[in-house]
Amino acid sequence: MPAPALPSGYSQAEVDALFADLRAAGLTNNSSWTKSRVPLELQDQWDYVVANPGNTAAAKTAVGAVKGSRGTLLMVIVNTVGTPGNLVLNDAATIGASNTGNQFYSATAASLTAGQVLSFNRECANGITMSSMPTGGNYTFVYA
Repeated sequence: MPAPALPSGYSQAEVDALFADLRAAGLTNNSSWTKSRVPLELQDQWDYVVANPGNTAAAKTAVGAVKGSRGTLLMVIVNTVGTPGNLVLNDAATIGASNTGNQFYSATAASLTAGQVLSFNRECANGITMSSMPTGGNYTFVYA
């Protein structure tokens, strides 16, 4: 099940905090009670979190570190491709540490399509960084 795009007006941090509070409350209540407290526009996000409890999903619209420490990149979901440019991923904790020696994926905007799921299951020893992306792109990273 691919991670759905966040509705406008929500940041990933806000959604993560909301779901953390709901999970804690849900431990003392049943799952239908918890889901009933999730805003309607976030129901798809909640279903994804429940189905993949060990994974983290983060939507990115700018270059930067996805995970600043060891982890496994499971997939990248192309929400919006953007143009022109390349999507470049590195096994690095920071943008400053990203270079051609730790690059493990590169694709041109022309080779990507909205809704595409890029499967990786790649363990990254240092971190997961998106060092380049097409202008206007939006990508969801799913990692553990």
